[in-house]
Amino acid sequence: MKRTIITLSVLLVLAIELGVTAVRAEPRNGREIFESMKCTKCHHPEKKVNGPALTTIVKAYENRENLLKFFRGETDPIVEPERYITMKPRRRKIGKLSEEEKKALADYFFGFQQ
Repeated sequence: MKRTIITLSVLLVLAIELGVTAVRAEPRNGREIFESMKCTKCHHPEKKVNGPALTTIVKAYENRENLLKFFRGETDPIVEPERYITMKPRRRKIGKLSEEEKKALADYFFGFQQ
């Protein structure tokens, strides 16, 4: 037990000396999340592919908070709601993202605001 405490203390001192301020990795950015979740299969920033363009989504949701409510599952879809069945499994995956990642994803969408 003493050895563990001493080891942790030494590691903490070294981390402070080396200027380490965070132990966990930086949160992923919105584009990385968008691409890693394969959203690009259906969505393009400025043109309709299989799903609506990000510019269309941003225009419909009007602001970041409204889009975040959709990501959290707190509101119904307002863009092509008749096709929502295809997006439903994806929204469940988005719902499992951290709040920080959801915000990064929403920021990525709103980066295409026209």
